[in-house]
Amino acid sequence: MPADCHPGRIAAILAVSLSLGLGGCCSLPPSAATGQPREPFPARFQGRQTLVFEFQPVWWWPQKARLAAVGYASVDRTARTCRVTCLSPMGLKLFDLDYTNGVSRLDTGFPLPGDAARMREAISFDIVSIFLDSLPPPDAIAVRRCRETEFTETREGRHITRVFDAVSGRLLRKTVNAPDGRRTLTFEEYPAIPARDDLPGVIVLRNHSFGYTLRLLMQETVVSP
Repeated sequence: MPADCHPGRIAAILAVSLSLGLGGCCSLPPSAATGQPREPFPARFQGRQTLVFEFQPVWWWPQKARLAAVGYASVDRTARTCRVTCLSPMGLKLFDLDYTNGVSRLDTGFPLPGDAARMREAISFDIVSIFLDSLPPPDAIAVRRCRETEFTETREGRHITRVFDAVSGRLLRKTVNAPDGRRTLTFEEYPAIPARDDLPGVIVLRNHSFGYTLRLLMQETVVSP
């Protein structure tokens, strides 16, 4: 058999060809991505959402409890402020979150299961994660995977991964692994045709450590001046 046709050499060539043909996985700077990462929300806006909150009342309970609600959010990403109020269908306040200058204040109108203080802190961080810190920092490590670009960073003990569509730049997923828990956010149901200021229609947040899920259906978003 000629040297050029050695089985090991052929296998190596085929492996390289397949990896190139399928897009493979390669490290690249954020600026090299096909579609630049885009914020899923305007810089300042007010919005109305339908929320479904699923949680385990106690560890032995066979089914998760569900709370349906209407949420009202006022967000200023430039000033890093966020105010979210959630009301039951009867108009009762379920929770009220005020986030300013890195400090959260969360008031709830229903008893929290388990360690209430820790769960209150987790809910506050989860809600803030939905509306703020969507873009990766300039020093994030970027990896291209077919039609997605993944950015990873580690800040103050938190390992954060953001996945964007490599063509449109839309945010698809965000995962935070931290000492206080792990949560995953998915941004879904964007308009079929990408536009300059399109928004996700549904956002699903799963807190894996506390076992609850928050599903937001974006009903109305108004850009603030």
